[in-house]
Amino acid sequence: MSSAIVSSIRSLLVASKHFACRTLHRNYPAPVKRFYRNVHVSESDGRFEICLDKRKLKTPSGTLLQVPNEALATAIATEWDMQQNIIRQHSMHITALCNTAIDNPCRQNSDDIVDGMLQYLASDTLCFRSSEPPNLAELQTQKWDPLLKWFENRYQVKIYISEDVSTNPVPDETLAKIKRQLLSYNYWCLIGINFTAENLKSLILTLAVINHVIDVKEAVALSRLETIFQIQNWGTVEWAHEKRQHQKRCKCLINRTILMKK
Repeated sequence: MSSAIVSSIRSLLVASKHFACRTLHRNYPAPVKRFYRNVHVSESDGRFEICLDKRKLKTPSGTLLQVPNEALATAIATEWDMQQNIIRQHSMHITALCNTAIDNPCRQNSDDIVDGMLQYLASDTLCFRSSEPPNLAELQTQKWDPLLKWFENRYQVKIYISEDVSTNPVPDETLAKIKRQLLSYNYWCLIGINFTAENLKSLILTLAVINHVIDVKEAVALSRLETIFQIQNWGTVEWAHEKRQHQKRCKCLINRTILMKK
């Protein structure tokens, strides 16, 4: 498994602990003490499982947690191995994502997931521009337009930009072509793509990462372009910005794990 992915998982968990003292109290479930010593990955009939000592990890519904590749299993195992005396379940984003994928509480199939992602195009971050201040509008044009052009050329589609956040229709032909492209991925890949698009609030940026046009760090910066602009000009609570930036970057790296083939 890529050391960069393991490092990002560890980094995300460490950062969550670092910022915990600055986060407002929330109503999380009662804490559970760590009840295992060792974490390892095992293979069974071509699927990969996570073992906490001799106990196999299960989803909230009681289903055995099995994933399609060793890289993803190792990522989950890393999350559990990083837990200290108290298990902080809200910090284990990969585990939560895989639980949802397996238990599938909304009973979604690949078509459902893709249809949901297509809605991101109508509200894609890159498609909405600011008219004021002028230097922000210029920055958006400079940074975002090359990716919009790449998207249109890569998939032979048309996408429009707008200053009106209430409406930005996407041509039916564009939706049809992108749907066919997305349906070429299997269920687990779609889970990863959807997770990244949700975090970036942009399907276009997500596809650019998948196609190696930009890396995760660039994608996160581009998705937060307006926020970064405002911080540079008017300032903000620096630690809060750093936390959001870091967590989003690490979460998006999870997509690489899920997309890795067996």
